[in-house]
Amino acid sequence: MTQSGNSLAINDDERGTSAVGALVNAIREGLRAGQYAPGQRLIENDFIQTYGFSRSTVREALRRLEADGLVEHRHQKGVIVRQFTRHEALALYDVREALEGMAARLAAAGIDEGGNRQKLVDLDKKMDAVERRDGPEGYMRCNEEFHNLIVELGGNPHLPGLIDQLQMTILRLQVRMSMDRKVAGRAKEDHKRITGAILAGNPDAAEKAMRRHVRRSRDGVTGLSETYFADAPPRGAAR
Repeated sequence: MTQSGNSLAINDDERGTSAVGALVNAIREGLRAGQYAPGQRLIENDFIQTYGFSRSTVREALRRLEADGLVEHRHQKGVIVRQFTRHEALALYDVREALEGMAARLAAAGIDEGGNRQKLVDLDKKMDAVERRDGPEGYMRCNEEFHNLIVELGGNPHLPGLIDQLQMTILRLQVRMSMDRKVAGRAKEDHKRITGAILAGNPDAAEKAMRRHVRRSRDGVTGLSETYFADAPPRGAAR
């Protein structure tokens, strides 16, 4: 499968059931890239015309995304990109803290297995180089890569899917917060602390550092404008 702009090419072997997965992945990537915003309506005919899928394929893909918590069906509105309340967003960070803390602990315990140590050292150098070239904004573009590598090094086969789903649902909030240079600076400090603990093979310190990092991101949610959340008051409403 290849994707170019808004065109998604599917070969004959990918038709049928796998075409649903292809469309699910395309929409997920659109969410990551900010192509689809929270509260935006996803229209079946748009996907049919843009990607060339059948209506049944589009509907099944949207059902899967709804099961993942990324979209929801609203009466008289159809399917929209899910927008969370502030309370729901904070609760997601609580779960993420536990899971990513576990991933960091496992990564530290297995740092000398295979090429784990070199992978982490190489990514640390890459992120420093990107920051020197592109500044804090460039550094934060590597943030997802950093977290994904920690999960990979942990070696637990169940964590990648669980954490990816959590990251997808709060991605828009993360993007907004990453635009703050102070947030980017704190993130770098946290990443260095996490990296150091993992390379030292210290599971306790690695988990503690990762949990602190996620909690600091959670704290940033409390400072975001209420317009980012589903429980925002209507425009012009008294506050």
